[in-house]
Amino acid sequence: MSIIRSGTYTITTFQSNMPVGRSPREDTSTRPKPIIFSPDVGSSPTVFRIVVEDGPFARIMARNDPTAAIGGFVCAVPGRDQNTGERWIIRPAGPEVFMITRQDGTAWALDWDSKQIMLAPMILAKDNEDEASANAFPASQAFFIRRV
Repeated sequence: MSIIRSGTYTITTFQSNMPVGRSPREDTSTRPKPIIFSPDVGSSPTVFRIVVEDGPFARIMARNDPTAAIGGFVCAVPGRDQNTGERWIIRPAGPEVFMITRQDGTAWALDWDSKQIMLAPMILAKDNEDEASANAFPASQAFFIRRV
């Protein structure tokens, strides 16, 4: 795993029945669908972007105003997906990983693989539990982050 590179990324959903972890480039029958993220702080709903700085920080940016960060350097940015009404919290989880946590306690981890950042579905481990249920969600809920 390499250090996340600086740059701006946009999160889109990837609707497919492929196993989680396979590249979206392998399936040409689907099209990514943007997550319309409405932060609890900020104004109108927007397709949110993560601007990755060198190091373990990210800024959540408004799609129509690349200079306006939502929440600045984030420890946690709460909000909801306008398509589904689902609530999310976006936060850094380490120098190479970011985490999007849903209201129900499940989470998606962002990781860098040199071409894209992928949100692989996982369930937050409780206490000393391992991540045996890491692939509990169907691939239709997988997310991929592409560099803009």
